[in-house]
Amino acid sequence: LKPNSRFPFRDSVHHIAFAVAQIDEEDELLERYEPSQILKLTVLKQQRDVTKQLDVEPGKYVVIPSTKNAGDEGNFFLTLFFNCPRQSVEITIPNSNMTGEYVW
Repeated sequence: LKPNSRFPFRDSVHHIAFAVAQIDEEDELLERYEPSQILKLTVLKQQRDVTKQLDVEPGKYVVIPSTKNAGDEGNFFLTLFFNCPRQSVEITIPNSNMTGEYVW
């Protein structure tokens, strides 16, 4: 540990945050940043995880993970919990560069 370091992996953990935006039903992704579409934006933190509870109306939403510095990349887990019938939820990953799996 570095002197006065509260977190042992500070140099390897990025500052992270995420936003949730609502998009039109016919859209596949968020083409550009539009502040009026952002429903929730978390605080940028240098921590292992960022969580937020959000109640939303039926619709189409995009989760936008981000880091403090442009170009910082790393693996991440995205966990979503729903309080609705399973048939009501569709999850898509439009970016073909992303890989992963989900448990349904």
